[in-house]
Amino acid sequence: MVYFAGWGLIAPTNHNTVPEKFRIRKEREIDLLLDRSLVLPESDRHGRQATVSIGCVAENMLQAAQAYGLTASLNFPQVGLEDTKPLAKDSETSPLTHVATIKFNGQINEDVNAQMLNAMLNRKVERGVYDVKVKLPQSLQDVILQTPKDKGPGIETHLITDRRIIQAFGILQRQADTLVMGIPKFRKELADHFLPNSDLTNIRGM
Repeated sequence: MVYFAGWGLIAPTNHNTVPEKFRIRKEREIDLLLDRSLVLPESDRHGRQATVSIGCVAENMLQAAQAYGLTASLNFPQVGLEDTKPLAKDSETSPLTHVATIKFNGQINEDVNAQMLNAMLNRKVERGVYDVKVKLPQSLQDVILQTPKDKGPGIETHLITDRRIIQAFGILQRQADTLVMGIPKFRKELADHFLPNSDLTNIRGM
């Protein structure tokens, strides 16, 4: 279980805050906990981005389990809106909120899907300039559109390929970035979270 938690630990998280904690409850169950002391109060006031981060953690663990031939299921406890918000500095309550439990079933298969595991290890974020001449291969489009259907009912994926719509989203994103960068507390919080590339001691930061 510690090994599978490790696959969750390398998942992407909002601003690299790594807000997840793990608690092994039984032989094959792991609780996913949100550490609210690591939720950024200015850029993530309701803990939404941190909660999405926990979702990425869970997906990594589910994919790792599948690579080893196991099945895994997710269970969600009742979580209130206040339970994901940033923890107040003077608060004496526990910063940990139980947001999900993963249960593993089956026997580990000797024929491990190394391609899936390597994909998670080699993950990177592409921030290149959008090039309209680069087309998404049809085979990859088919995989992207099919994947959510395997996750459960009510989940859909829509690929946006129309250049005008993409440009419209770009304009909206620029306006949103301009708005939040005009807030002094937001700028300071983000600036404090940036670390020089030579800093190998701090465990939090970008």
